[in-house]
Amino acid sequence: MRNKTLGAIGIAIIGLLILGYVYLLYKVFTIFGLWTLVWTGIASLFSGSALMLLATSKKVEGDRIRYNPKEWPKLLSFLVSLGIGYYLFTLLDKETLNEVDYYFALAYLATLTVLPIIIGLFKLVRDRNDELIITPSTISYRDNSRFGEVEISKIAKGESYEKGYRLHLKDNTTFDIPFKKMGFSALDQSSAINGILDALGNDKNEEGESSELETGTAETNDKE
Repeated sequence: MRNKTLGAIGIAIIGLLILGYVYLLYKVFTIFGLWTLVWTGIASLFSGSALMLLATSKKVEGDRIRYNPKEWPKLLSFLVSLGIGYYLFTLLDKETLNEVDYYFALAYLATLTVLPIIIGLFKLVRDRNDELIITPSTISYRDNSRFGEVEISKIAKGESYEKGYRLHLKDNTTFDIPFKKMGFSALDQSSAINGILDALGNDKNEEGESSELETGTAETNDKE
């Protein structure tokens, strides 16, 4: 009986959330218009994606490779978002909108424009010095005040995990590089991982995977 009650409450909550979302879309469309939201959304998406392609930074300094995402493309992306938000704000007309719709629109713009920009600026300042450095003998990273370094000769293999990239060492310990906490985008992370693979010679990952397959095959043959 209790499970049925909890299930009914859960369904009711989900239903209310869906209705609330539909009402939100309806109010936004009636205030700004469908096509205005479509073209501003497309402009925001494409400009943001294009600018993020410029953010990835790989700098070779002698025998050292440094990965530190650039800040200025992200700042330009914030300016584009702010400009689109201001444009939508200029479309609001107090004379044609009632008080509830007007302040609803302001809250919508603040939530989707101003708040993400403030959060983005905070992360940009916080993560501005985060970096990955690869030398012929070591791999190191800096995440704000946290610093980690490992010798390449001690690495057995590497693999991706939910927060970044994990290096398995020969002494059966691990060395994690938390790219997502370091302000690295998916593109930044992909570029840095390629650098790590090059430093490892790629064969260490293949050897790790092949040895696991060989072990599994051997165990299967022993069972047979």
